[in-house]
Amino acid sequence: MRLSRLSLTLLAVFAAFIGGSPYYATIFPIRIAAHVLFTLAAAGWLIARLRRGRGLPATPLTGPLLAMAAVWLLTSALAPDARMAFEHTWLLLLHTLIVLFIGALLLSGRQRLAWEIQFMLAAVVVILAGLQFGSFLFGWGITPETGAGWLQAGRPPITPMLYLPLGVSTWLAAYCAPLCLLAFAWSLTAARRDERLALRVLAGLLLLVLLGTTSRGGLLALGAAVLIFGVLQYTRRLRARIGVLALLAPAAALVAVVAALILIIGRSGARSAGDVLRLSLWQSAAAVITEHPLAGVGPGGFARAMREVRDPTVVDDRLGTAHNIALNTLAETGLPGALVLAWAALAGVRAWWRLRAQTSGGYRLRLDAAMAALAGLAVQSMVDMFTATPIVMLAARLAMTCTLDTRPQAIRRLREAPPSRSLRAAAAAALALVLAGALLWVGSDRAQAA
Repeated sequence: MRLSRLSLTLLAVFAAFIGGSPYYATIFPIRIAAHVLFTLAAAGWLIARLRRGRGLPATPLTGPLLAMAAVWLLTSALAPDARMAFEHTWLLLLHTLIVLFIGALLLSGRQRLAWEIQFMLAAVVVILAGLQFGSFLFGWGITPETGAGWLQAGRPPITPMLYLPLGVSTWLAAYCAPLCLLAFAWSLTAARRDERLALRVLAGLLLLVLLGTTSRGGLLALGAAVLIFGVLQYTRRLRARIGVLALLAPAAALVAVVAALILIIGRSGARSAGDVLRLSLWQSAAAVITEHPLAGVGPGGFARAMREVRDPTVVDDRLGTAHNIALNTLAETGLPGALVLAWAALAGVRAWWRLRAQTSGGYRLRLDAAMAALAGLAVQSMVDMFTATPIVMLAARLAMTCTLDTRPQAIRRLREAPPSRSLRAAAAAALALVLAGALLWVGSDRAQAA
């Protein structure tokens, strides 16, 4: 199923800002629309590939992704609350298909379209954040806390915190931090002057939105990403006898600025309370892992298990993850999930390193930027947890860009290769799971409606 540019763009907008947003859990018609549209899109894509004699796309991450899907299904069957675990697994399997779909899109030679859509989504984020900031200034009431504007009151009534585009400030920070670097790096390789200017303006606006979230994790992600990207570029130039100071000075300045901002933001009482909650989540995750080391408590089961072991003096029932990807994976899927996660990370880095050695110029610069941005997101995932669809879509583009050779000759060789029977079987199994998931969420939606 070769979707048109408009269809792909509309589907991406729906997934990022409607069906994959917090509104999915709070507005029932959006929940229904998301289930129907995502099921039709996933099933249609899989059927189209099977009819063409193709299965799931062959990427360096396909094996780890399929292994992780098997772990989710197995741990769901063994979970203390199997029904809820399988419901959470449906969204995880959908995200897996999104990752593979983006991989297939890049391997079809449409990588420019994939990144055009990504930067368009980033522009929508900037616009929505600008509307929220304008509401802070003028009291438009777009969000509940903006009924009285700064200019009307003569002073800021509250400390501003941008969150509107994705619904959560930390999610918004995790989305903007990698894109700041990516937009700037892509501007360095763009052929047209207007594209370079537009991408640099976008990078600057995304940086302002990131600062507006006041998220220390987002600043940490940006600092890590820029530092890694800078080191990758400077180490290549050290061979031209550039001094060590040229390598260390920008990195030291960046670390100092990021550290200062993190310390300033961390002085507020709300941030201190958040740190206490995060520490409590980590302690609860350690307790859950100790009790369920092999199979965990099933996907999505950490929230329920945490309530039995958490510190009763530190309670926030909005939190349902461990705010650390390693601890959350161990708590919900046990040792098998942690091993597969490590396998995926190693496979991705290995594929990126091999591809980087075969390329040069602008292509290599984009590879470096994508890996640095992905590493920054991974750093932030040590203090936050991101399961939102728009962030998964961004991470998928980064991961597939890092690991897939999208040069014309490589794509031509891939098209000439015979289809894999195992990947066709995996696609058929994925289609069966998609249809089974559609039946499962009918019962879930009836419960939600009641």
